[in-house]
Amino acid sequence: MKEILTDFFSFLRSNSNFVEKPSVSVRYKCLIIGKAFIALLIFKISWAFFGLQLLKLGIVSQAKGSDGLNSWLSEVSEARFILQVVLLAPLFEELAFRGILQRKKYLFIVSVFMLIYLLVSKSFSLNFYTFSGPTIYVLTGSLIIALILHNWSYLFNKITLWVDSTRRLLIWLNATGFAFWHYHNYDFDQVPFYTVVLVLFPHFMTGLLVTWLSLRYGFFWGLLLHMINNAIPAFYTLLIN
Repeated sequence: MKEILTDFFSFLRSNSNFVEKPSVSVRYKCLIIGKAFIALLIFKISWAFFGLQLLKLGIVSQAKGSDGLNSWLSEVSEARFILQVVLLAPLFEELAFRGILQRKKYLFIVSVFMLIYLLVSKSFSLNFYTFSGPTIYVLTGSLIIALILHNWSYLFNKITLWVDSTRRLLIWLNATGFAFWHYHNYDFDQVPFYTVVLVLFPHFMTGLLVTWLSLRYGFFWGLLLHMINNAIPAFYTLLIN
């Protein structure tokens, strides 16, 4: 556990740690995933306890799940719920948020495509998990932009050079964007801003941890942690409902 925390905080401080580690065994990566998940779980439990104490003192307000989220949960089947929350959500979010930080061209291009698709769909309140007339239009437009970037070498090289030169800043902005991406999972009406910060901070830390895994051990391993992270509350939600 000490090795993970040391490398994680070193990763956040040093540009030299943004590169993927030399080839290590799958067994070692699985061990890292397990330890990272335990560290994340301990942090979330500790943060929840801290938030509960602030709530008891009246310093923060309670933020419940949004009505839209609760309505969606009552409408979808269990299989579709698992598919979207445990598989598709991590895949889409990892491609959009972590793919943009990768040095592999194909991941970067797919990331641009997915980021545009998700942001535009979210802006127009479209369900990006389903195919409909509007989402197909957005998919097509996103694909065209990604293909232009793929074939326009000058623009692609300029963007990747900028990403390389600002990678440390982008990691923090990326985690912040990832946290606020989950803003509409909660009902923040009539709550002060510091309640919003308290509730979204675990998402921010999850974003940093998954970014570390993705850049140090490979995109798949960050995706795997994200899926495990989503699976626990997803199955718990099914049990209590």
